[in-house]
Amino acid sequence: MGHAPRVVAAAKRAILDLGARANDSISFRVELQGVLAKLLVLDAFCVNTSDPATLLITGSVATASRPTVRLGSSRSNTWSPTTPS
Repeated sequence: MGHAPRVVAAAKRAILDLGARANDSISFRVELQGVLAKLLVLDAFCVNTSDPATLLITGSVATASRPTVRLGSSRSNTWSPTTPS
């Protein structure tokens, strides 16, 4: 089931506003998670940084909302939502 166009438009406005007022990437990601959580059920997400002149991606930061998400941990090299902590 999709979201009403007004809900999606409000989320887009909230993300654009957040981009204009966030002091750093950490506060941006923390607040972005709240905006996205209103639209999606998510365990993790990734935010890319880019060079504004070339629009080339310069880095990526993954954020997990659940502590059981382990990428490349010593116990497993694959991600699973049921990976033990």
